[in-house]
Amino acid sequence: MSRVLIVEPYGSDSHRAWAEGLATHLDHDVRTIIDRPQRWRWALRYGAVALAQQIDRLCADGWVPEVAIISGMVHTSALVGLARDSLRNARIVSYFHETQLRYPDFDVAGRQRVASDEFALVNASSMAVSDVSVFNSAYHRDEAMAGLVRLFSDKPDAAPSVATRVLSIGIDVAPRAPQTSSNELPLIVWNHRWDHDKNPQGFFRALEAVEHLSWSLAVVGDNERIDPQEFNMARERFADRIEHWGYLERASYVELLRQADVAVSTAQHEYFGIAALEAVVAGAVPLFPNRLSYPEIIGEPWHKAVLYEGDADLAVRLERVIADLATARDDICGLSAWAIERYNWPEVARHYDAFIGSLTQV
Repeated sequence: MSRVLIVEPYGSDSHRAWAEGLATHLDHDVRTIIDRPQRWRWALRYGAVALAQQIDRLCADGWVPEVAIISGMVHTSALVGLARDSLRNARIVSYFHETQLRYPDFDVAGRQRVASDEFALVNASSMAVSDVSVFNSAYHRDEAMAGLVRLFSDKPDAAPSVATRVLSIGIDVAPRAPQTSSNELPLIVWNHRWDHDKNPQGFFRALEAVEHLSWSLAVVGDNERIDPQEFNMARERFADRIEHWGYLERASYVELLRQADVAVSTAQHEYFGIAALEAVVAGAVPLFPNRLSYPEIIGEPWHKAVLYEGDADLAVRLERVIADLATARDDICGLSAWAIERYNWPEVARHYDAFIGSLTQV
């Protein structure tokens, strides 16, 4: 058993769930520091200072970590330097939920940002100080490594040498049983951040294409935008179909997923897809794009039933599912059970345990 410190600098719902789920299920002596959500640019630029102070206080009783797993929303090089006494014996692992190396260069409303390598260089510096950089999907790892090549294209000798590993996130949503719902109308759920990279316009266009059918709608997810215009327009257009609109606390969110008949993603950027997988585990019929991390996180036997090829294909598939929900459920038979077996926290933690063991045996 090893002493393991988990540091989550950006304790949003999904990041906090990762840190707490990992801490609960690891077979090691674990301590955690989970900071509150804050502006991500501030966290990357200066968050290491406050985190280092928290690490030092946590280790003041003589507990010294052998492995420090540090989530990527912090300048890990700065953090390791500032907390060097407490982390003196620790193998450093950076866990990347997301990176800025290939992140779309737009703001939350979809406006082009002035290109800057500042935060990509922070990620590169974090990788340089880490014994291993861990990514939540192989797709994410490959994108990040390609981003490093681009970032250091003019100075390839300055690029860090990066050891990588892929370890997924655990899911803690229980399935519904039986695999049906009591909804009078098929309930379509969209459960993603209200940002441009999740492509809400694509989802609302698909709904417009099936307006001639009967269905109900729930749109959930975190919104930090002052004026999410496309959501406001959709809320007005589909007002008579809406079962829920807006953010939900965890227990209510999970219950909503367990009532969902169909779950749709139209994402144009996704490194893992925890919200999508939560809907799968809960038993909804998923319709996800055949791109990004989705072919990786959905078992190959269900690719044909789940993954669509573009906006027109999504509209066709959505119409087919709404019109014949029983057949759609038959087409994904076994998917929820497969996802539960693959992504339940005890199974996921088993892989982390083996990884930690490989670090401490070196």
